[in-house]
Amino acid sequence: MVGDKMDNNTMSGASNFSGIAGQDTMAPQGTMPVAPKKKKTGLILGLSLGIGGIVIVIVVVVVVIMMSKVDYGEAYRVASELSEKVQGIHNDYDCTNVVDDYDDEYVSDKTFDGYVVECEATTEGVDELVKKLGETAGVKKNKEIKEKYEVFSEEMVKIVPEGDELGQKLAVYQAWHTFAVKVDDLQATSADAAVQAAANVLIESGNEVLKKYGEGWLEKTLAYTHAFQVYRNTSWSASNYNDVVAARDDAKTAQENYSMENKPDIGTLAGLNFDNTTKMYNAFEEMRELINREYEANYDYESGDCFELFGEVVCD
Repeated sequence: MVGDKMDNNTMSGASNFSGIAGQDTMAPQGTMPVAPKKKKTGLILGLSLGIGGIVIVIVVVVVVIMMSKVDYGEAYRVASELSEKVQGIHNDYDCTNVVDDYDDEYVSDKTFDGYVVECEATTEGVDELVKKLGETAGVKKNKEIKEKYEVFSEEMVKIVPEGDELGQKLAVYQAWHTFAVKVDDLQATSADAAVQAAANVLIESGNEVLKKYGEGWLEKTLAYTHAFQVYRNTSWSASNYNDVVAARDDAKTAQENYSMENKPDIGTLAGLNFDNTTKMYNAFEEMRELINREYEANYDYESGDCFELFGEVVCD
């Protein structure tokens, strides 16, 4: 019995021990699946962040590339439009004739006025086109083209002033030519009205230099024509005849001296120079050639600006 009791106690103890041991063994096993779930979640999150970062980098790169790409199409089109004006100024003789013939009384008013009209038509809008070209992306974002543009624009403004300045300068040439033709028709016996009409061309020209000269010329010229009229109406036998002749001669000398000493330098006053346009023309062609080359390399095929030749884009 004792043995049986001991065995039972022993077995009971062993059973309790085993139960305790079993509980100790089961506790860690119940927490084991938690760790792999965290690891897997972290891995997925890491991969997601990595992929997201790559996408962001790709987007940034694409945006940078798109923003850094220069559109040369507008520069090409404006330069093509400007080319006609540049060639016209380079090859046209009307503007040159204005500068060369303003003092030639043998060129009729009608002919000279025609030179002025044609010169205005040739140069019309050229300053706006030059400014418009300077605002295009092809000029602003390409250092080499911009440098060539600046050279060209500087040469162009030497020939064709900006804004209303060209018209004002042409008006000086035109006023002086009209004056020169009218003066050529005058004689010592001309009526005061004819002399006044010639002077008014300068007085009413809107140019202060011409106005001042016209007023002085009118005073001296009327003094001479009046002295000449007195001379013509004085008999050679009159007691004051010699005085009248001297007065006539003095008035004539005073008129001639005034004209010679005070005649404005129209070339300097107006300051247009169409005699040498080669430098301007060459500067434009160098710039345009570079614009065309860049546009060929970055051509917008939907624009239809250029044409394809044997698989190559050619922008003429």
